[in-house]
Amino acid sequence: MSTTLPVVSKHTMNHPLAHLGASLAELFADVCNKYGDRLAVTLDGRSITYEELNRTSNRIAAALVEQGAHPGT
Repeated sequence: MSTTLPVVSKHTMNHPLAHLGASLAELFADVCNKYGDRLAVTLDGRSITYEELNRTSNRIAAALVEQGAHPGT
């Protein structure tokens, strides 16, 4: 039995880094590093781990930056 931890929850917002002014991206990275092999998302019978979710989100972010996205857009 695996435990699924939500990326943003009362637990994440109570994360020690949150009190140090860490960004959501930093909190997400920390959660992914700690729980990389645990399930992060399950939808329509497909599940991915935090590690897979992190890799996918990094690819999307890089593609957006390549297309000219930046903070505030």
